[in-house]
Amino acid sequence: MEINWDLLIKVLAVLPVLIPLILAAIREDPEDQKIERDVDLIAKLPDSAARAALLKRLDTRIREQDSAPARSRNIPSLAGAILGTLGLTWAAAALLSIGAWWAYLAIAPVVILLSVLVYGIFESSQKVPRDEKGKRLVT
Repeated sequence: MEINWDLLIKVLAVLPVLIPLILAAIREDPEDQKIERDVDLIAKLPDSAARAALLKRLDTRIREQDSAPARSRNIPSLAGAILGTLGLTWAAAALLSIGAWWAYLAIAPVVILLSVLVYGIFESSQKVPRDEKGKRLVT
């Protein structure tokens, strides 16, 4: 069985980009999940002090969520990280295909940059409160 290295390299180049994007896109907002869970619990509880306390907590949570900054992704940084990852993966494959001794040394900084860019993909694709410049707000 012969391995098609060209196809394998192309698939491996795309995986670090696609996996975080797919995971970020399908993940639901945890705050919305908490609110839905509390609403279901309130519907099941009889009129009591616990139900009133839960209603108050739910009301407070919804007010805080409405007053909080909008949650978004940093699309320009995400696009740059994706393009950089694809380009550096191609550069790494090109260096490895040369086969010279110095190409293996030259790939070390490429791998370090790739790890930073993959981190940037994760960071930029998360839907969190951000300022006007796209930087994550620390709460």
